[in-house]
Amino acid sequence: MKSDKKILDEWNSKFRRGFLRMIIFRMFLQLYKTDELLTGNAIREKIDQRTSGKWIPSPGSVYPILSEMENDRIIEMKVTGNQKNKEYHLTELGYQLFDKLTEEALAFSHHNHSNKDIQSPEFRELIEKSFSKMSTRELKIEYERHKVMMDIMEDILKQKILEDPGLD
Repeated sequence: MKSDKKILDEWNSKFRRGFLRMIIFRMFLQLYKTDELLTGNAIREKIDQRTSGKWIPSPGSVYPILSEMENDRIIEMKVTGNQKNKEYHLTELGYQLFDKLTEEALAFSHHNHSNKDIQSPEFRELIEKSFSKMSTRELKIEYERHKVMMDIMEDILKQKILEDPGLD
């Protein structure tokens, strides 16, 4: 029978492999429409820095994902003066994928919480329970992510009000 530690280590590894694709995609998304490019090594270094050395994905984990993303036209290699490393950026198709995933995630989130009054003690308890388990660093990251989402939502809402001022 496997020890508890062995099971925890195996599942930790499984979750990391599953999250790696999402993490890489998010890194490209953050650089969308900038001149900054990413290499496989840069991705590995950023994850190393963000996890304070607790996780450095192997090249054998990162490069197959980059290859898959390039084959699916989610990212593309950009030819620069640096022929030593392949440098990539997110494509328009990749950005469309982000839009679709965001829409689905919001629909899922809305479905899960739509029956809860956001002013209710139960809703507050649910939110507190979710966020109180995070480290200070994780909470800051999540806070910044939500601020960006709120800015985007505000822009969309303003546009919708301009398009349909009678909207209630």
